[in-house]
Amino acid sequence: MGATDAVAYCQGVVEGIFRDLLGNGILCWIDDILRYAEDAAALMELLDKVLARCEEYGLKLHAKKCQFFATEVKWCGKLISAQGVRHCPERVQGLIDMPLPKTAGDLQQFLCAINWTRQGIQEYNRLTGDLYAVLERDMVLAGTPKKQKLNRFLLVDAGWSESDTACLNAVRDALVNMVPLAHPSQTAEVCLYADASQDYWGAVVTQIDPSELQLPLEKQNHRPLAFLSGRFAGASSRGATIEKEAFAIVESTRRLEYLLLRPRGFHLYTDHRNLVYMFDPYGSDGTMARYRADKLQRWALSLMSLKYVIEHVPGEVNTWGDMLSRWGAGPVLPAESSARRVARLAVVDRVTPLQEAEFVWPSEGEIRTLHQDPQYQEQARAAGVNWDDERALLLSPTGQVWIPPDATELQQRLCVIAHAGASGHRGAKTTAAALSEVFVWATMPADVSTFVQGCLHCMVTAGGKIPRPHGETLVATKPNELLHFDFLSMLEGEDGSKYVFVLKDGMSGYVELVSCIDATSDQAYASLLDWFKRFGVVRLWVSDQGAHIKNQVIARLQSALGAHHHFTLAYTPWANGTVEVVNREVLKSVKALLSERKLQATYWP
Repeated sequence: MGATDAVAYCQGVVEGIFRDLLGNGILCWIDDILRYAEDAAALMELLDKVLARCEEYGLKLHAKKCQFFATEVKWCGKLISAQGVRHCPERVQGLIDMPLPKTAGDLQQFLCAINWTRQGIQEYNRLTGDLYAVLERDMVLAGTPKKQKLNRFLLVDAGWSESDTACLNAVRDALVNMVPLAHPSQTAEVCLYADASQDYWGAVVTQIDPSELQLPLEKQNHRPLAFLSGRFAGASSRGATIEKEAFAIVESTRRLEYLLLRPRGFHLYTDHRNLVYMFDPYGSDGTMARYRADKLQRWALSLMSLKYVIEHVPGEVNTWGDMLSRWGAGPVLPAESSARRVARLAVVDRVTPLQEAEFVWPSEGEIRTLHQDPQYQEQARAAGVNWDDERALLLSPTGQVWIPPDATELQQRLCVIAHAGASGHRGAKTTAAALSEVFVWATMPADVSTFVQGCLHCMVTAGGKIPRPHGETLVATKPNELLHFDFLSMLEGEDGSKYVFVLKDGMSGYVELVSCIDATSDQAYASLLDWFKRFGVVRLWVSDQGAHIKNQVIARLQSALGAHHHFTLAYTPWANGTVEVVNREVLKSVKALLSERKLQATYWP
């Protein structure tokens, strides 16, 4: 048998020999080499390179095991041709002809064998769910998953019934009707459909011609690349349906990343509620437990490292996802809206307008050219603005630069600068306030509000309402009288940071953010002392009851400084709403900026 790592060593040696050819006409799996080319001349040239490399390293090829100029070859148990990839008929027929299992070992062998074909079987986990349930009962009786002991247990002793036989026959039928998988194409558009039901989740990745994206869903010609499915068991089975649907999206992108991580990105077909649930958990459920909200935030950050276009598909027309996740789903009737093009909620092709080559930064020269246009002179007088000789611009009485009302393209660029980029995707009022300090036009508040509402990044990061705190809250009457602080959990960054310690003055609203690796009492102690030595000692503190804050270290600091530490009610983060609002704004800004700049989530620090 050789050493336990002999297979990995052999694979590494072969890849080292053909390293410059891998992916360029050569695929290697241990001692099997697959060559491919578009025409005979290119294939002959590739054959010369392979033979020369074999001669150089002293490799010998078995002539009887070689195939040349074949349009379809068997490789790694699958038949590969220009049309796609399908499983070897002899192997599939062997699985179909297997006699009915009598022992738990026979059933385990059958399930392990068909598991190889699962990426070509729709609803694999749903089809095999009952069989796995029988096998798990036998494993409990045997006390081990090893086949040698499972062979001693008859299936009838574990409750094998006619329904289980019917389930096994359904699996055999699925083997006969397996769908061939297409070869990934760099010019095609890749689509991901994912959905979940109460007990199962499923996903399918397909590709279509770019011209077909404009067609209604039912007229698009999708060629499948991979099927994926799973079963909810244990704690995961007790989650809400919308959480299961969100899990289906995240798990699909994680396991099928090799198909989805591409320069052109992919199209994610889903009900937008699933994304809102992930990117704004408290907006969907204000009383959500902290651990669940943190989990959803981690899911959201993992999605932000991918490039995708969200295609809104209502649940009633998500036929691909429903077919993969539901038991006995009947034919889906086309909805009235299915004939229309599905609405695009977010387009990620140009998510960073400030960094696009086509983006033109506004300049005084451009605005001056507009102001000198005779058609705007009458509008300027009506708006009450006057010509300023020093700046050679039309200014309002308070000194703001006037923007003509029909210069919508210029107004939009100004909104982009005031809202996106380093501005941190602020709200409509803050964006309008920043703009109004320098510019003025009649419809600015309404235009800014419309612009912010249509921001693609803010759609999935904007928060909902926070419940009102129970009882009275502490209110500061002067700066540095009341200090709110809290730890904010983040995804582990490139530098190892996993938390942000947030401090906020109760009167001025001044905020300080401290990036830290761990949420510990030492970190809280050091951050508080740093605040006190710069601004003076604060005698009134407000925080939650986390172990990193409610401990002997902080208690001794409080006693030494003569301060009072007010703890909010447990499991009600909104009770410390002053700092929780900052936490939400930090998360919103970080997610929006990462999305805009196309950075991975680990770059947040």
